[in-house]
Amino acid sequence: MKKIVPALFLFQVIFLGCIKKDKPSSEPEPQPEKTEITKRTSVDYIQDLEIPGAAEIIFDSVQHAYLVTLPENYLKDEINVRLKLYPEATVAAPHDPTGQINFIFKNSPPLLFDVAAQSGKIRSFKLYVKHAAKLKIALNVTDVLHSNQDKNCTVAVDFISGVGTAPETPGSTDTLFFTLKDDKTKKQIRGYYGAATLYFQDVKDFLDADHLSIEATFGSKIVVAASNLKFSKVRALIYGISESGMFFDPVPTGKILLVEGNGFTASYKYTIKIGSDFLSSPVILNARFESPSSLSFTIPKSVPDGSYAITYLENGEPITSMGNVIASKEKGKSIGQVWLMQGSYPTETYAFKLARKISVNSGHSLLISPFPAVLGKMYESFDPTRKLPVLQLKNQQQTLLINANVKGDPSHGDGTIMFYYGQYDIPVNAKPGFYEARLIDDDKSESLPYWNKIEIK
Repeated sequence: MKKIVPALFLFQVIFLGCIKKDKPSSEPEPQPEKTEITKRTSVDYIQDLEIPGAAEIIFDSVQHAYLVTLPENYLKDEINVRLKLYPEATVAAPHDPTGQINFIFKNSPPLLFDVAAQSGKIRSFKLYVKHAAKLKIALNVTDVLHSNQDKNCTVAVDFISGVGTAPETPGSTDTLFFTLKDDKTKKQIRGYYGAATLYFQDVKDFLDADHLSIEATFGSKIVVAASNLKFSKVRALIYGISESGMFFDPVPTGKILLVEGNGFTASYKYTIKIGSDFLSSPVILNARFESPSSLSFTIPKSVPDGSYAITYLENGEPITSMGNVIASKEKGKSIGQVWLMQGSYPTETYAFKLARKISVNSGHSLLISPFPAVLGKMYESFDPTRKLPVLQLKNQQQTLLINANVKGDPSHGDGTIMFYYGQYDIPVNAKPGFYEARLIDDDKSESLPYWNKIEIK
């Protein structure tokens, strides 16, 4: 009996093993990932590259360069580069395990990215962008340019269309540059561009001219960005109000406030104009000279809480305008800043601080920071799920509710804190007109209206 039991057990093991072997598996064997060869393939690295909205993508296999053409109706400042990689290949720099790269292309150097193959070898690629539209550039000037005490001039710039990477193609040396011209004497100087700002150095030969123009050149595209300009005789610089930041603290009423700047003169008259599209007339206040670097003034308590453009004037000539929230007690929620052109570090630009009348075409985007500001934790990486308010644009014809595409500026706090703002895409079917702009939180509470009724064209 003892000999039969082990034999029977061995038979059962063999029998069950045969059954298991013959039984078809319910889960199919994993198949090796198929590779696809396209006109944009770099073997072992990239199978294909897609960019939503692009008219054409050409791959130069010799230079490992992608040449992207965007159609005239492409309205965004950035493109979304979607890479289909070979099996086991990865994007090494900038690191993104999804194989997607968002690239702010306007007047940027060509995008450089590295892909590591399965073998461990790394290949670098460049991506060039050409925008087929006509060159269109908006400058923050009306008919007056300002120079500081050093005889330099600064102008905020927005690229609307026609600007790709600089250069747009391999081997090209085309760059974007600006020229200040005296249309009478034909004198001209070249300007320098950086961080959404145009700089002209040493403009003393143009201060008395009254027929100036600024011309923009990008490759073979040339456009007069502004004409019939002249310089005002402004000397001072304005940095802001010491008791208020642009990010958290409103400007208080009923208190003596200090304006920080440079180049103030005791014999000059300084005034401050507080205005918005919701005031029948601006509030005009006298400012007192305190020192070459400071003025003082007081906002009456009768000025209602709100978002305002505060304009500083020297002997009746406007120096600059800045957007601020004025509140008597608590921090009123509002729109902090509105700007048009996407950049990597918008809070570091000259344009970010300015109060400007905003006009936007349907299909384009508004970039908006809430007030008080929305910040990340110190040294915390960008969080694409961060919640931002909904933008409400409202007039008698229609009300638009636009969700935010979350963006971040990592330069805030000397590069230690992420500053969050929203990209709000204006619907292509939005009706032309002027709209009140507010932000709406999850609890449906509405912020104070932005000082400027935003125009949709």
